[in-house]
Amino acid sequence: MNNEIQTIQKLLEKHNYIEAEKQAALLTHRFPKNSGSFQALGICQMSQYKDTQAIKSFQKGLKIDPNDFGLNHNISLVYFRNDLIKKALTHNQTSIESSPEHPLPYLSRGMINMKKRLFQEAQNDFEKAINIFGGFNNTNDNLLKTQYMESLIANNQEEKIIEIYQQLKSQDKFDPDVFYLLASNKPDFFQQDEIEKILKLKNQNFQNSHEKVNVLSSIYFGIGKIYEKKKNTEFENIYIEGNNIIKNFQRFNMFNLQKKILDSINKFKKINYKNENSLGENIIFILGMPRTGTTLLESIIASNKNVFSGGEMVLMTNLIEDYVLKNDAPNIEGLKNIGQQYIDRISEITKLKIFIDKMPDNFFYLGYILYALPKAKIIHIERDPWDNAISLFKQRYIRNIHYSSSFFNIALQIANHDALKEFWHSSLPSNLKTQVFSVSYEELVSNPDEMKTKIIEFCEIDEIENSSKRENFFSRTASMSQVRGEIHQKSLKKRDFSEFYEQFQDAYNNQKEYWNNKI
Repeated sequence: MNNEIQTIQKLLEKHNYIEAEKQAALLTHRFPKNSGSFQALGICQMSQYKDTQAIKSFQKGLKIDPNDFGLNHNISLVYFRNDLIKKALTHNQTSIESSPEHPLPYLSRGMINMKKRLFQEAQNDFEKAINIFGGFNNTNDNLLKTQYMESLIANNQEEKIIEIYQQLKSQDKFDPDVFYLLASNKPDFFQQDEIEKILKLKNQNFQNSHEKVNVLSSIYFGIGKIYEKKKNTEFENIYIEGNNIIKNFQRFNMFNLQKKILDSINKFKKINYKNENSLGENIIFILGMPRTGTTLLESIIASNKNVFSGGEMVLMTNLIEDYVLKNDAPNIEGLKNIGQQYIDRISEITKLKIFIDKMPDNFFYLGYILYALPKAKIIHIERDPWDNAISLFKQRYIRNIHYSSSFFNIALQIANHDALKEFWHSSLPSNLKTQVFSVSYEELVSNPDEMKTKIIEFCEIDEIENSSKRENFFSRTASMSQVRGEIHQKSLKKRDFSEFYEQFQDAYNNQKEYWNNKI
């Protein structure tokens, strides 16, 4: 079976996931009593984000060998990225016990601790993994390095990132992830002569397209942030170059998204709403387009001692999508069940009284969320569309936001968002509309004290936020550095990238017209 496993590994290295999965599926039929065949199939499935199938494959393997390191480690990863924290920790612990000198389970446990906001414990786990590798410079896992540096930021130890960068530089080494994170958080650290040397690295040979995208996007977006802070007028061109690199890698299918939105809307209209559910008390959802101030809102509310922020959780979106896609006629009972599942799972993360979920994609299911958790509070934040578009365009999103590299695509997505906002407002029962509070980003940063009071009153939090705690709030988003500091108005009424404005406005208006004819 070793030859077959090697073939599958080579297919995965080439990102030929479909063929790899076919080969692995055949392997499970040929070797149904070998746990390794099910592990190979599960890895192929998790590589394609077929998480439900991957979990089933790993579970079949675990029935054969419950203590297998690889099966426990991989199923823990899948559970974690689906916010199933308790199950993730159980299998993570088994993988550590079976191979205590393997670095990856400590990486996984560190990620779980980051989710639970146990930042020092997370840093300890990452350092344990790095030490097993033989030090940071010998660590060949980019995820581990990035997670470790983020834990340093969370623990206010940014100077250690500078030490790592300088040590690499002294050895004539360049790590794109270290550079990008440092440029994002400490742009004043870099001088022009060093920037020019880094720019020359774009001409190097790359092993594959994935390495090319990762290195070049880190260089361009890192330098973009440095130039922007230094008011170098070349920053626009640098960001454009970076987005041109990413654009060829991203896949944004507007037609599939429109179909998905329409299907969700039509099914929602058919639900017979009954006000019989009292779930959701002390749960706050922060919704809005990415880069509209959701993290700022999160930092204000989460600075209260009774509030825990789960960050951008995929849990609710996954639960609703799975239910809606599988049912032609979703109903209140089914959504109530989803609400209870959600409550049960977030209780695995924290015991604090109030819980925040700020996944922007939850907005696409706002109505479903309130049917599932009618006592939940929803805060929706909006921002000037062009300011929002510019902010998205200046962020290095490769895989998680597939429309960010094009002002045309950004315009379509903002129009989708605005159309859904109007639909939810017109479709929600009157008693649920009171559970939604709309906030303007412009008003939030212009009149922060007044808006904080309104937000806290809506959330029914009995204690005003602590400013120093808010300014030290850690968020694992593109707003990681911006949210730490005083609230400011520097990002209002931007006029950058003006050559794209007309294209953006035309695309936005046309997409809005499309939805006017559909909803």
